[in-house]
Amino acid sequence: MKRRNFLKYGLSAISLPVLIQGQALGLIPDNAVLKALTSGNKTRKLILIHLKGGNDGLNMFTPLDQYINLRKARPNIIIPQEELIRLTDVLGMHPAMNSFKRLYDLKQALIIQNVSYPSPSLSHFQSQTIVNNASSTELNWNSGWLGRYFQNASPDFPTDFPNTEDAHPLAITIGTQDSPISQGDTANYSISMTDTSNNFQQTIQQTQVEEDSPYNHELRFITEAMRVADAYLDPIQEAASKGGNQSPLYPEDPKNQLAKQLALVARLIDGGLETPIYVLSLDGFDTHSNQVASESSTTQGHHASLLRYLADGILAFQDDLNRMGLEENVIGMVYSEFGRRIASNENLGTDHGTAYPAILFGQPINPTVLGHNPTIPEEVDPFMNLDMQFDFRSIYASIFQQWFQLPEATTQQIMGDDFPILPILKTAEGSTFFYENPVKVTAYPIPTAEYLNLKIETKNPQLRISLFNPMGQFVKTLFDQEVEGNLLELQFSVKGLPAGHYILRVQSGDDLVSKKLIITD
Repeated sequence: MKRRNFLKYGLSAISLPVLIQGQALGLIPDNAVLKALTSGNKTRKLILIHLKGGNDGLNMFTPLDQYINLRKARPNIIIPQEELIRLTDVLGMHPAMNSFKRLYDLKQALIIQNVSYPSPSLSHFQSQTIVNNASSTELNWNSGWLGRYFQNASPDFPTDFPNTEDAHPLAITIGTQDSPISQGDTANYSISMTDTSNNFQQTIQQTQVEEDSPYNHELRFITEAMRVADAYLDPIQEAASKGGNQSPLYPEDPKNQLAKQLALVARLIDGGLETPIYVLSLDGFDTHSNQVASESSTTQGHHASLLRYLADGILAFQDDLNRMGLEENVIGMVYSEFGRRIASNENLGTDHGTAYPAILFGQPINPTVLGHNPTIPEEVDPFMNLDMQFDFRSIYASIFQQWFQLPEATTQQIMGDDFPILPILKTAEGSTFFYENPVKVTAYPIPTAEYLNLKIETKNPQLRISLFNPMGQFVKTLFDQEVEGNLLELQFSVKGLPAGHYILRVQSGDDLVSKKLIITD
């Protein structure tokens, strides 16, 4: 075996591609640590859908209460207000997502507004790494947020896997590439193999290297991993043969690959596969140009097609689960590495931004809109971004604790910090949670040239007040100390700061409030 090929197989994740209904599967092996995910209820599943490229949340969900300002900021791509689907009195939705409106009306969808992380990166690579690893621009995890379950738990893996307790794979990535969320500190526990020939195992076994050489240890691992991957094919193929899709809503459009992926997942679940995590993706959201068909046809175009694929696929999948009687066992999350800027560009598109709306779907999901509409100022410069309201890691932590019922201490260990838990599920009685930020902030005058006055209502003594530029980059810390009392009145000098737009970020414990700030000469 050539060294370059050996390294490709030995250092990447190992995936044994399997074709079921024309879909390629990459396998992520099971691990004892992840029993925490299924110890309470082995039937619970999580579907992850990554919108790759950075989704334009303002084109997906449009703030009706700030439509005039948004139309001014993106006149060449804005959807006419009368064409928008009205979700609430203040929130509209792209007309291509009519299928999602049906899901929303069935109370099986949750929208989480303004999702991001502090000091966000606008780089695809860095931001995808941060989202996959549940890290940040300051904290660089070398492992995925699910991969941290694998490490140190089964040091002898893949020896003795699968076994009676771990007969099914823990996670399945639909596609030919593994997901980085399974990366551990020292190894990627997923398996990625671009060679689909049947003689790869034989090629490994016939390779002659010295007994005690590093290559021999690597080859042993690969050979054992191939054995495990091959063993996991049996329960997958058995589930695929036993299961069957029942929904007539799956679209016939051959371009909607996401719907095909979701149909396969539904079939595997219906067939009895115990795998709790499925990783899917929809590519094409890096819409720097031609996001819409034309200035006179903004409801059509590339982004509209992607949103239609997403909405149609999710509705059909959920309908399938309902007909199978499995709707209480599955939830899904739709996320992206970042959003897009407020203003459009001259190429009928949008550039890399920060905050975006995340979606959770499923019968157990709290059916509401979590958070407020994005703030669109009257004057928007080309580099201005949306403020963050919810850290994406709060969603991960909420899934761990509420859906998979992990202990708080375990969740904190995995996430590396204590993130606020969001009300993503319905209560046992079927009532709905509503999130209300306990921190209240009033800032005045805006705009200001000399002083900024703040009135802050909080119950947490830890208070940090910072300034960021519209790109989300840190500028200055105004205040960082413990305070006494629940109602504070503070004044800060802004003399010496360049005139322009800023983001004022007030953090009290785990709660965060952002405000637009304009400094004048």
